[in-house]
Amino acid sequence: MITFRMFRECFCAAMAFAALVVSTPSHAAWKRAESPLFVVYSDGSQKELVDFTQKLERFDALLRAFTGSTAMQPSPIKLQVYLVSNLREVRDLVPQLDLTDFLYQS
Repeated sequence: MITFRMFRECFCAAMAFAALVVSTPSHAAWKRAESPLFVVYSDGSQKELVDFTQKLERFDALLRAFTGSTAMQPSPIKLQVYLVSNLREVRDLVPQLDLTDFLYQS
């Protein structure tokens, strides 16, 4: 059985991976993609944004299948995900966030 901690670690790892994959100039405009469960923002290319949003939906389906979660109605409140290329961009988006709670760098 998957625990909340395992889920959180998998989710954080996926988000950290996304942060490494998406690299764009700092002056680019933010784009938005929406799926049944997520709203994803990126200042990268539209293709990367759409690809990541689709992968995120597949990852959610995999976790639900793995945990035996039954199909649920999508929440009216969608999880917002920001794809960033480095920690500075995270700090710019949410200055009060303590990143040590979410990210690990070696």
